[in-house]
Amino acid sequence: MKDLKVIRQNPKTEEELIESLWWWRHCRLAAKPIQLMTNRNPNYQESRDWKDGMEQIAQEWELIRRGRPDLNWPPFYEVNGFIAENLRARLIGKRQLWARKMTTEISPVGWTDPDEEGYLWNLGCTKDRLRQQYAIRFLPKESEISSVFNGSLAVEDLLTNLTKRRREKSSIAKFLRWIDSQAKSKGIKLPRGLNGQRNRSFSWAWVEVLDISRYIAIDSNPLRKLSPAERKMKTIAMDAAKTLFPKYAKALVEIMAIPGFPWGHTPELATRERRLLLGQWAPKTNW
Repeated sequence: MKDLKVIRQNPKTEEELIESLWWWRHCRLAAKPIQLMTNRNPNYQESRDWKDGMEQIAQEWELIRRGRPDLNWPPFYEVNGFIAENLRARLIGKRQLWARKMTTEISPVGWTDPDEEGYLWNLGCTKDRLRQQYAIRFLPKESEISSVFNGSLAVEDLLTNLTKRRREKSSIAKFLRWIDSQAKSKGIKLPRGLNGQRNRSFSWAWVEVLDISRYIAIDSNPLRKLSPAERKMKTIAMDAAKTLFPKYAKALVEIMAIPGFPWGHTPELATRERRLLLGQWAPKTNW
């Protein structure tokens, strides 16, 4: 009965964690933010940056915070934006690979010889990526679409131009055979998967299970215990936090050594950056 009394005096449930602590479910950049009506929708570039590395930095930062509470790190939404961008650049690197480029560099490593239009193609991209980029050549150009809309070019003439263009240029099959020959001659094996291209939502389960074990599944709460799967996940999360910490510690030392650090980070700027991430939602601090 004493345990139940303690629970009634200080109740904590997963719902309370969601509402007051788990900011990643409320932030503007969440896949399905809980408070849609109070958050300004992010633009494409914000969503792309979040998906291509910044969310991973945020998740790993929060994971280290929980695995090493002695560090007294602030929540990620209070981290200087300059620091966050530098962490992503140092720890994530580039995810999006340019499929082609035009350069005066002679035989750059990992690129094909110039094609019929003078472009070099990236042999670090998958065939699907290269196929999609090459197929763009057969699509109408922006000037042609504008001409159709303003009436200076008939739709029939546009279709005729597209047919002529397809006949004059190498087919997609021939282009892919050329890519295979280029990769073979340069000793490069084309990748099969979309390495580095994150196309599915990021999981915060490791961070959340650490919060559940700290605030809910405690000894004084007989109503909620960690399941075997959650206990295993907690162990993996703690090991991951220990593994990640040295990399983040090294990166932070390098960032703080940059001349001019912290680049005039005022409280007003910190509030602005926090609002850009969280929108109008504000987490409670009574945890």
